[in-house]
Amino acid sequence: MLRVQWLITICALLCVYIPYGVYADTQLSTIPTARMNPQGTLSFKLETLDPFIHTSIGAQLMDSLYVQIRQSAEISSLRDSAEQLTPGLDFKLRLQKEGDLRPEIALGMNSALGHSHLASEYLTFSKRYKSFDFTGGMAWGKLGGAGHVKNPLGKFFSHFKKERPLNDQDDNSPDHWFTGDEIGFFGGLSYQTPWTPFSLNLDWSADRYAIEQNLVSDFNTPNPWSIGATLQVMDNASFHGAVVGGEKIMGRLVFDQNLAKSETKKTTESLPHRIRKGDKKNYVSKYRGLTGKQILLPERALYATRNSPAEMWHDLETKTPPPPSYFKTNTLFKPLQYRVKFEEKLSLSEEDTTVLFRSALLFDTVTETALGTLAGFGLRLNLDDNLDLDTPTPSTTLLTRNDERLFAQKRFAVDRASLSKNYSFKDVHTSLSIGYLEEMFAGLGGEILYRPYKKTYALGLEGWHVHRRDPTSNFNLKLLDNSDRWTGHINTYYELPNKNTTLHAKVGRYLGEDFGGTLALSHIFLNGINLTGSVTATNKDNQDVFGGTDNALWGLRATIPLKHKRLPKYLKKACCDIDFNITPLARDTGQTLKTPFPLYQTSESLSYRHLIQNWDDIRE
Repeated sequence: MLRVQWLITICALLCVYIPYGVYADTQLSTIPTARMNPQGTLSFKLETLDPFIHTSIGAQLMDSLYVQIRQSAEISSLRDSAEQLTPGLDFKLRLQKEGDLRPEIALGMNSALGHSHLASEYLTFSKRYKSFDFTGGMAWGKLGGAGHVKNPLGKFFSHFKKERPLNDQDDNSPDHWFTGDEIGFFGGLSYQTPWTPFSLNLDWSADRYAIEQNLVSDFNTPNPWSIGATLQVMDNASFHGAVVGGEKIMGRLVFDQNLAKSETKKTTESLPHRIRKGDKKNYVSKYRGLTGKQILLPERALYATRNSPAEMWHDLETKTPPPPSYFKTNTLFKPLQYRVKFEEKLSLSEEDTTVLFRSALLFDTVTETALGTLAGFGLRLNLDDNLDLDTPTPSTTLLTRNDERLFAQKRFAVDRASLSKNYSFKDVHTSLSIGYLEEMFAGLGGEILYRPYKKTYALGLEGWHVHRRDPTSNFNLKLLDNSDRWTGHINTYYELPNKNTTLHAKVGRYLGEDFGGTLALSHIFLNGINLTGSVTATNKDNQDVFGGTDNALWGLRATIPLKHKRLPKYLKKACCDIDFNITPLARDTGQTLKTPFPLYQTSESLSYRHLIQNWDDIRE
């Protein structure tokens, strides 16, 4: 059922770095806990409990927020193909940290978006006492099937009293959340044995397996109790097994990697890095045509406090530098970047294929040319994919990426070839681009971003007129007739205080001419890794092969700059990045253009937040 290709890719991604730490259990055998992993933890889980096998990839986006993309397959034997697939987006939000007397409390949802079969909502608490960790809580939906008491929310709003269907082919939605006439209570405990890698657990579930009985005519329903054990086989790998109700055996394999602690290739383009290398009294932050503030360093701070970045930060002054000429004429050819990037896309959101994947190698360059224009050029080498297993479905939008398998079949292609002009007017940044903008589209357009210095918000507007590229032409250079369209969005950004985390909301018209919005949460770690989770919903439905519909899609993305100590010096600058993207493939709804220079990301190195976060680079 699982393709060796993408399984090896995930394991390599999670295990390529030096293992870090031993992770606490964030769930018992059949019930959730309120526990969280450290921020930046990327997890791969494979779990089986008759009649389901669950495959999931999750990320601890914030200290208090865990998001997981899951594919659940109904399967009678490990040697058989799945009879039904039920993808979903799960999350858990910590409401309160554990204290001396108070428990840790979390609110979670299984299949908050996704198939409704396994949908549940729960409120759980956990409290540690010596070697014991106690957990209890209440659940709605599948996990609360025991129906111990009436739904307390129904006393306030009759909406929450409505029944939840057992066999609804449409996806779960906010209209279903916390509904049902009754809820159930669950509880359990975990015991950490004197041998650190080994722990035991006992739990009592409120799940009465109504979904399983509905799907499998002779399903042998287990009792609600379970006894299990967890063995930490490596620093970043564990195995959990349990006996469920005396009738079933469950198993869970987990790989964890804390990306925040991974050794990567840090950028040398940060302003603190430039200050460390020089001895000037003032520096102007510049990056790819954009201009930030001028940083003034008092002479005494520059020389007397070289080993105390904190003191230098308090002494520095900033001002707006004189605007440079819009059209520079002193540069004819200045290489800015050569990069090799490994791109891996996975989809766990299919209802006819367990996993779709696509692998490619990108060779990308950015060069500054005459008049300050940026020339970008990229070649794509498509390595492998299984998109031929995907069943095309009718779409209510224009053809956008539904035929992605045709692009993947082209071994070599021009990924992009464009000219861009970036320029800053004080706190306003602009970008104009024309050419082959990304793998599937060519055209022209631009973006404007207002990002005031020392503020935690930014506002932007973008618009593009594009044509689809022909996947059957040489290097995908030909444009398809009658394929032009407009796309554009209003963008808003908010930086969480004292964190390198950004909340991004956008609304507008997508490439399929559907209208909607996207909500994304991203975090940039000090080692340069960017971890992002996003949800998009539009006014057009995507129809699956079983007749169900949905108008939402979700994704997780990690971009990782790798560090290779053994490479020759001339190759270290070019190699390498990993772009690991878990998102639905070959879809037409909710699709955005991959622009050459997204202004918020491009202007990050000019921001006040970036200056503070990277200030310790001075003493490296």
